[in-house]
Amino acid sequence: MINEILKTIDVNIPDGILQDQGLKSISLEGRTLKMEFDIKWFRDYDDIEQLQKYKGFKKCTVELLVSEDEEDNEVLLESSVRHKSNRYHGIVLALDEFVRIANADNVTVGYCGTMVLYSCYAQMELTFYTNKGRYKKYSSAELHTVTDEIKYIWE
Repeated sequence: MINEILKTIDVNIPDGILQDQGLKSISLEGRTLKMEFDIKWFRDYDDIEQLQKYKGFKKCTVELLVSEDEEDNEVLLESSVRHKSNRYHGIVLALDEFVRIANADNVTVGYCGTMVLYSCYAQMELTFYTNKGRYKKYSSAELHTVTDEIKYIWE
């Protein structure tokens, strides 16, 4: 097991091969947002260093200590511009509401990447898909929070 901790003043984000991995589970326990990913290997990785470092791992848990101020924690669901109405759609959800939606059986969430801005503001990009209900027109999610660190726990 490797525990890698991203201090938000760092530039190198240790998210390894998480891009395009599907979210297995998500939970919000107090101020800790926990996301678990089962790792599936794709043949098109071109970063040999990343492959060597993470090739033995089957799971990654990402833990964020989110802000105590709920206004700092939000998720923006966005539609692609090619929606049949040819209009952009977006809604802002509270973090606990997104966790509830993301855990539904008909919702698929995937990891795209994490950006750290202003040394404490983290933005995590996720893909989002559901074929039912009021959220079916949305195709991506941006998680916004203020945090001191993000843990990547590789197993």
